[in-house]
Amino acid sequence: MEGLAETLIGMFDGGAHPPAVLDYCVQHLGAMQGGIGDGALRARVHGVLVKAARRKNMPCAGTALYSLAADRRATPQQLEELKRLTLALCAADANTAARIAAIQLAGERGYAEALPILRKALSSPRRDAVLDIVAIGSIGLLGDSSDIPRLSHFIKCDSRRAPAAEAAIRRIDERLGVK
Repeated sequence: MEGLAETLIGMFDGGAHPPAVLDYCVQHLGAMQGGIGDGALRARVHGVLVKAARRKNMPCAGTALYSLAADRRATPQQLEELKRLTLALCAADANTAARIAAIQLAGERGYAEALPILRKALSSPRRDAVLDIVAIGSIGLLGDSSDIPRLSHFIKCDSRRAPAAEAAIRRIDERLGVK
C-alpha cells in the first residue's frame, strides 16, 4: 500500500495529469489513508489532501474534503482545518463540483457559519439547479425559521427545487419542534 501511496502522491504533485486523473489520485489516497501505519507517509497523504482541497478551481477539491472528513484519526487541529477548507469552498468562486461537495459537507458537519453563503447562493442571479438543491438541503440541516420564507418561494415557483425545499422546511420544523 505504501508504494501505491507514493506513486499517487507523485502523480498528484507532478501536475502533468488531467483533472479526472488528479481526482482519482485524491480518491485513492483518501480511501487508503486509514490503513497507512507509517506516520510520516500518513502525514504526506494528509498534506496532499489538504493541498487538493485548496485548489478551489478544481473538482478534486471537493473529493479531498470528503477524504479529509473520513479520516477517523484526524486531530482536533485537522478537524478545524477541514472546517476552514469546507467554508472556503462554499464560496461562489470555487469550482461548481467542489462547491457542491463543500455545501453538502457543511450541512452534514453542522457548520452553521456556512449559512450566509448558502442564503446568498439561493438569491444569486447565476444559478445551478444541483447547487441550489444541495444548498436548500444544507439550509434544512443548519437553518432556522427565518429561512422558511426563502424556501417556501421554491415550493410555489420552482417545481424542480420544490421537493428539496419541502424536505428542508420539514427538517427545520422538526429541529425547532414546530410540528
